Amino acid sequence: MLDSTGLIHGTPTTLGTSTFTVLLTDSGSPAQTATQSFSLTVNASFLGRNDTIQTATPLSNGAFMASISPYDDPSASGADTDYYKLSANPGATVFIGIFAQQLNPPSPLDSVIEIVDSSGARLSICKDPAQAFLQPPAVLDPNPNDFNDSCINDDESPSTLDSSLQLQVPGSATSPLTFYLHVLDWSGRARPDMVYQIQVSGAN
Repeated sequence: MLDSTGLIHGTPTTLGTSTFTVLLTDSGSPAQTATQSFSLTVNASFLGRNDTIQTATPLSNGAFMASISPYDDPSASGADTDYYKLSANPGATVFIGIFAQQLNPPSPLDSVIEIVDSSGARLSICKDPAQAFLQPPAVLDPNPNDFNDSCINDDESPSTLDSSLQLQVPGSATSPLTFYLHVLDWSGRARPDMVYQIQVSGAN
């Protein structure tokens, strides 16, 4: 529905892009007309924002769209962050990636992610995310392929602001490990257009 201010309202029921043409005619004599083509894209529904570990959104394997600051849940006390709850079995290797800059169109989110436990303490069961890009005189990890580094990452590589982590649940664990993905923006901003895609594999 198009209202008197020119805003489109409604609830989409199908994903995809629709193209349409708007025809405008004035009340003059003779009438003047103009046309303009538009396209409207309906993406997958967003997961929403969960600000605390206690309200973390359960997540599993797949690709999911989210927003660091949804329109229907604005922050009243500063920049927003998102928490997601995951679990994985002993010995499992889990990949988590955040894609914003690589979306089409790109999102302005400069993601930082970390993996924490239920108390918010950062885990150290990740592969070093920056090792492949370090140059001397930086101190290189003598074992870059082990899973004993702190689980935090800002940029996946020098060519993108997106981030990813790879973690491995200790094989000595006796039950699945529950952990939390914490997503935030490097600048501390929070805007409704800061959408991102979460990709998860290897989890339960």
